[in-house]
Amino acid sequence: MMRYLMPLLMLITTQALAEDALLVHGKALAEKNCTACHAIGVTGNSPLREAPPFRDIAANYDEGELEDALNEGVATEHPAMPDWQMTPEQAAALAKYVMSLAPYGIQKTELRQ
Repeated sequence: MMRYLMPLLMLITTQALAEDALLVHGKALAEKNCTACHAIGVTGNSPLREAPPFRDIAANYDEGELEDALNEGVATEHPAMPDWQMTPEQAAALAKYVMSLAPYGIQKTELRQ
């Protein structure tokens, strides 16, 4: 029994470490490329009023939709958004980080009330 449990534990641990590395990479990308306009943390206002905080983006999308949008080039409501042609790996990392903020965001329906 223990002989089968150890490989399973190692697999789970390896997967968790990979997820953590993706999250860390996504946060680094956000810090480098997004903070001039967006709030990228659990609190705070975005420096550019038209740029939604990442936590609110996360509350309104699922990870797959966001990753697809990042891969295709994000259509925005504000013209200051740069045209960043990111790699699929960067899109996955940034989407993972943004989605980690979902519990702190406000859904669009909540903003209208």
